[in-house]
This record gives sequence, structure tokens and C-alpha cells, in this order.
Amino acid sequence: MVTTYSINELPFTPGVYLFFDVHGKVIYVGKAKRLKTRVSSYFKKSTSLTPMKQVMVKIIHHIEYVVTKTENDALILEAHCIKKFSPPYNVIFKDDKDYVYIRVGIKEKWPTVTTVRRPVADGTIYLGPYPRAFAVHEALRYVRTLFPYFTKSPGKMSRTERDLLAHRSKKVIPLEYIDYRAMTSQIAGLLMKKDTKIIRSLTHLMNDAVKSEDFERAAKLRDQIVGLETVWQRTTLKLPTIPRVQKFNDDLEQLMAVLDLPRLPYRIEGYDISNIQGTLATGAMVVLENGVSAKKWYRKFRIRMNNEPNDVAMMAEVLDRRFSHFSDPKWPMPDLIMLDGGKGQLSAGRMVMEKYKLDIPMIALAKKEETIYFLDGRNPLALSKENSALHVLQLLRDEAHRFSRAYHFVRRTQQLLASKNHSV
Repeated sequence: MVTTYSINELPFTPGVYLFFDVHGKVIYVGKAKRLKTRVSSYFKKSTSLTPMKQVMVKIIHHIEYVVTKTENDALILEAHCIKKFSPPYNVIFKDDKDYVYIRVGIKEKWPTVTTVRRPVADGTIYLGPYPRAFAVHEALRYVRTLFPYFTKSPGKMSRTERDLLAHRSKKVIPLEYIDYRAMTSQIAGLLMKKDTKIIRSLTHLMNDAVKSEDFERAAKLRDQIVGLETVWQRTTLKLPTIPRVQKFNDDLEQLMAVLDLPRLPYRIEGYDISNIQGTLATGAMVVLENGVSAKKWYRKFRIRMNNEPNDVAMMAEVLDRRFSHFSDPKWPMPDLIMLDGGKGQLSAGRMVMEKYKLDIPMIALAKKEETIYFLDGRNPLALSKENSALHVLQLLRDEAHRFSRAYHFVRRTQQLLASKNHSV
């Protein structure tokens, strides 16, 4: 349980707070101008919380936080954490619309300047992140009038694109790649350091446009000013390693050891079946990547077999449909498969593995005794309740159960509505 003492330890500084449940899962991420004030408000009787937040507060086990320099940094870190952990009580930032970065491809012969959603370790320059993509694009639109940079390699540009770039720019496109590279260095310098002369010049032009009632041009100049200010005020935030992520890495190493796996189970897939006496049966596949829920890989299955209460056959159908995609890069192969159940479910898994000639470690977790059964016939394993490796498996099993039940509920609701409409 969360104690008053732990809340009192929070600082009065900007930052991000993470609520965890008893299983160590992140259930909510929030930002705050003052961490202590914001977090303590959840536990005051005078605070008016939504029904969903009231339920959430009851299952908070402990809190972790990260201090940031500014409230803007907290906003960006909050979005990063929500995307990474997919907390069930967060309802924003789940549409994969990441903050934008400016990429200057200094490793390329003809360096391109582009915007990207996610930087990669390719040795190039990334500026950002910026929370307002529109402002960044307006800034680059102005920069391109000063420096006619490429957004793709010259060999991929059409004649029309080259002519349009030359028309919009105040300078001639450098023909020698050495001159062009020098220009891109100037671009990087401009983007990283505020130039007050440019702002004064654009402001003067904007005021002139207003006086001449050319409001469309004035609006464009205003957007360029705002865009440049946004770029120059970019965050200095370096996304930290949340302590829980490191803990999951340790948990995965322990899981690899206790299950005697050939490699670290970076990607684990969990499967569960939901039905009522065989009717409206559904199956679910959930995924952990590096110990964190990866919801973009979740899949739900509407069971096609006849309405028979046979969980083993249903599991076989789900696994067969999933692993029929074993050669499809859109369905990455897991390092470990976990089934909700026991020996029966493993027998279904064995048939599918043999059918597609796959050699993937597979286990089943029986909920009543929390016993682990192995596909290779090893003796069942019962880990202590405190074992962190077991906690990872329980997290996966419970998430698969939740996801499968949710889809089953949707099917039941659809059937009920259809029945009512038919009776009317």
C-alpha cells in the first residue's frame, strides 16, 4: 500500500510519476508542475476523481518518479513513458503519434534534412524532441528558403522537385557535394542556436504585411516565427532509464535461468481462451517486449470451431492460426511462448510446433498452483511467490486473460443486442 510517508518524500519540482500495482505493472503515468502536490491530491478525500480514477487509486501499490528541469520536459517524458508501458488507466498518447525530431543526415554523401518520429542510433544529428510538429515544419519551410537542402537523395528527386526547390529558395543549390555539405553544417548551426536577427527581420516583414492588409502572408510569417522559436526552445531532456525497466531486465535474466532458455526472452507471447460452455469463444495473444506490454502486437481471435467446450482444441486453433505466419516479418517469432493452462494446452502447442517445424521454448502456467509445465517433458516447476521470474509470467498470463475476456464480453454484448433487435 502507498503510505503517507512515501508521498511526503516527493519533491515540489516538475516531473513524472508512475503508479504501480502489486505485480509491479505500471498502471498510470502522469506529469506534474509540483510532484508532491499533484500525487498527494489523489489520496485526499476532498479531491473529486472520476470513477475510473477511484478504482485505480485502490490498487496503487507504490509510486516511482523522475524529476525534470521543466514542465515541458515532464510533458515529453510522460508521453514517452505512456508509449513504453501502455498503462491501462491512461487514455491519451496511445495513438503512436510520437514527438517529432529534426534529422540532419551528416553521414550521407548529400545530407538530407527531414523530420522523423523516432530517432535511431545511426550516428547522425537529431534535434528535439518537439511537441508541436506543425511549428517544426513551418520553421523548416523558412530555413529551406535560405538553404536549399534536399529531403531525399538527389538521384531520387524528379526534375520538377529540383525546379520547385530552386524557385522557392533565395540561394542557388550547391552543385558540388563539398559545398552542399558545408551548407548543411550551416543549417545544423542555425537550428541549434537562436538568431535574433532572423526573428527581427521576419517580425518586420509580418508587420508590413499587416499594414498592407496582406493577412495571409502575415499569418505565414507569424507561423514561421513561432516555428523557429519552437525549434530554438527545444527541450534539453535526455530520456532516463526508468528504474522499473532495469528491474525487468533483471527479471528476464532470472526467467532465462530458471527456465533454462537458450537466450534472453526479449519477446514473450502469452495465450488464453475465453468462452462459456464453448459458446462465443475467443482467443488472445499478448506480448511482452523487454518485460513491457507491447500492445501493437496484441491479437484477438474469434474461435471458428463448433460450439464445443474444448479449451485444448481452441488453443490449438489459435496457435495454428498464429504460427501459420511464421515466415511473415509482420509476425515476429517469440523467444518464449506461455500458455494459460497445463499439459493439455501444451499438447496442442506441440502439434502446432511440429506442424510448422518450429523450435521455440514453450511453457504452460497453471493458475491454481502457479505450476510451470514444460513442452520438452521436464518435471513441473513451482517457483516461490516472491520469485521475480514468476511475476513476469503472472503479468503476462493475467494480461492475456484480461484481453481475451474483454473480447469475449464484446461478442456477448453484440449477440445480446442482436437478439433484442430481432425480438423487436
